[in-house]
Amino acid sequence: MEYMFKYDVYGKINKNTIEILELVPKKRKYKIKLDAKDVSSAKTFISLLNQGTTSYNLKSILGKNSTINNIFKFLQEKNLLAKYFGDDHPNDPFARQIEMLDSFNRSSIPTLKLQKILNKKRILIIGAGGVGTALSNTLNACGIGHIFIIDADTIEHTNLSRQFLYNRDDIGKSKIKILSQKLNQRGLGKVTGINSMMKLSNYQSILKEIGKIDLITGMPFPFSNSLYNLYKGILSLGYPIYAIGEHDAGPIFHKIVELDKMTKSIISSYPVTDLLNQRRDEPSLHDRHPSFLPEIQISASLASAEIIKYFTQVSSMTTQNAMYSLHSDNYTVSLVKL
Repeated sequence: MEYMFKYDVYGKINKNTIEILELVPKKRKYKIKLDAKDVSSAKTFISLLNQGTTSYNLKSILGKNSTINNIFKFLQEKNLLAKYFGDDHPNDPFARQIEMLDSFNRSSIPTLKLQKILNKKRILIIGAGGVGTALSNTLNACGIGHIFIIDADTIEHTNLSRQFLYNRDDIGKSKIKILSQKLNQRGLGKVTGINSMMKLSNYQSILKEIGKIDLITGMPFPFSNSLYNLYKGILSLGYPIYAIGEHDAGPIFHKIVELDKMTKSIISSYPVTDLLNQRRDEPSLHDRHPSFLPEIQISASLASAEIIKYFTQVSSMTTQNAMYSLHSDNYTVSLVKL
């Protein structure tokens, strides 16, 4: 296979017009008028691109018809034709993902370079619990080059139903030790565990020891005062943070002013947030920690997809200034603009 429309790009002939429908990364429709003499050749041309074809099959049309040749050049300029086929790379573990990146890619950047961009990124995930294990699992599978995970907890029985990379034989062992071991066995990217807890008293020394980090994630939206101050401190050092909780994903923060603005926006839109903040600031007053893996998986998947967009720029981030909010009763997702 050498030539084919990208995934979710479709072509058809409607009377004397070629219609090209593009569904991702944005929905667009192109219409190209044809002379009557070119309709027959256009039908064959579009049929070949819908099904997939070789340069040999295209030559017989392109060499004889200048109109079809110009349309072919137009499709190439708009990056509507696939440039990567996973079947040609059977030994690449990221082959199917690269096909997806190619389907979104409308830039002049070679699709293989997009995967290499991910392979060079370094992410710090704070926490190796439900959110942390789901995030690390997904981002490692996507080919993030080096993931650092920080947590000082050991594995307990109540972790097993949500933190799916652990099993009963791991009870009592260090979370980050087991998590990093299992992820490193894949050979898809390096994972380093840090046996500590990120706090206001030590975040500077921890980040200094790790070195270059392209993104920090794993922490929920900073509703509580203690988390807000930790966010503020990290942002002051120039590290971007992507927020994620068990029921929400986003936004991404680069500056403290964004943190203040979006926090006020959430509280004004959802007054009950103040009650939630009080609970979070006084955890000793309650001991309920409801948590459900399907919800965590959805939030982690949404966050991971946004992080891949952020690094590759194949599509604009949906949560650049917004938050995905998961409804636990029916698992639909709302986009809360901040």
